[in-house]
Parts: sequence; C-alpha cells; structure tokens
Amino acid sequence: MNTTLKLLAALLAGAAAGALGLLAASWAGVTGGRTAPAAPLVATGTDGLVHETLYFHAPEDGIAATHDGRKPIRVFPNGITPLDDKALASAFVLVAKARNRDGEIVGFASEMEDVAPETDILRGRMVMRSTWTVELPGRGTLFCDQVEDASEFARKVVMPAFLLGQTWDAPWTFVTTVGPGPLGRGVIVGGTGEFEGVTGHCVEVTHLRRFTPQGEMTLTMELQLAYGKPAAGSPKQ
Repeated sequence: MNTTLKLLAALLAGAAAGALGLLAASWAGVTGGRTAPAAPLVATGTDGLVHETLYFHAPEDGIAATHDGRKPIRVFPNGITPLDDKALASAFVLVAKARNRDGEIVGFASEMEDVAPETDILRGRMVMRSTWTVELPGRGTLFCDQVEDASEFARKVVMPAFLLGQTWDAPWTFVTTVGPGPLGRGVIVGGTGEFEGVTGHCVEVTHLRRFTPQGEMTLTMELQLAYGKPAAGSPKQ
C-alpha cells in the first residue's frame, strides 16, 4: 500500500468512529434568527397511534456538533469542547432545531451516537446505537432509542468521496433505523408533559442531496414518530 492509500485508509478509519455523525458536517455555519414555536401537525393512524414527523435541514438547522476531534469533519461552533477522553472515542453528539412538515420550527433535538465495534468503513460497514431526545416547548420531551445501519451510505457515498474524491450530487432517500423494536423500528421509551407514559416506535430517514470529499452535505433528515399510551397489559409497540 503506497503512502497516499495509507493516508486515505487512516482517514476512513477515523471516520468510522464518527459513523453517521458525518451527516453533521454540513450543519456548521448556521445563521441566527428567532422563530416562534409553531403548532404541531399530527394525525392518528389506523393503528390508533399518533403519527408525527420532525424534520431537520442541513445546514440551516444545526446548533452544535462534537466528537473526539479526530474525525474528518469539524466540530462547531468554534470553541465547543471536544469529546477527547479515551472512553468517548466512539461518541458523536449533534444538536439541531426541529421543524414540522410545514417547515415551522417547533423545538430542538439531540442525537447521541455510540459506534458499534463491528463498524469498519473500509469494509463498508457502519453500525451505531443512537438515541434521540426531542424537546418541544409547551408540549414536553420525548426519548427514542434505535440501532442504525448506515452501511449502504458508507459504500455508496462515503468511500467514493474519500477514496476517489467523488462528490455525490443526486437525490437519494435511505433509512438507517434497523431496531431494536419489531419490524426494524426504533423504540420510543417515554417522555414528559404531553408525552408522559407514551410508548411507540420511531424511524430515521435521510433525504441526501449532496456529499463532498470535504464532508460537506445538503440533506433533510426525518424522525418519524408513532406513539400512544398503551392500555393496561398491552405489549409495547
């Protein structure tokens, strides 16, 4: 392996520890501006659960992102504390504004990821355990747990970008959630306020539009939620 390939391999090995945190590369450079919380847009499905989708647009909705400082993306904003402790080498944190389907800001959310040991981007394998904490002012807080497999994203987009210098510049929608709930969905553990006592499921969907070798991205991420308060003795969704 020549020196150039060794450097590229090292770069991708570092990226593995960031896993889908690569998505946060384009959240930097967010401009200010206050928007009043908007009314939620929800619907009751045939399953009896409330269905609600939250949207996060990159780069405009980014608030902060941090990792151990060795990933091929920059932390933001400037001066944020890196996760440079050895025990946090596999961790990634993203905080962003949350919108409803009409594009109105309704709250904010944090996604925290822990990269699974089997992740190896050089072999096209990218798996994470992640959680979402969603804060909707005036309504409450919702907590979600999921397992993500972004291996197709690694093979199709990340590896060509870093190994071959190719920019992805086409619409592509993909789902990363694969569990731990039934049917490959994430699990809504519970919440506070309006969401106190709820259970249900969640799915994370990414609408990618652009990814560059510099880690710059344009995308819309959806967190699709379905929740309700289970009847006594009923199984969790």
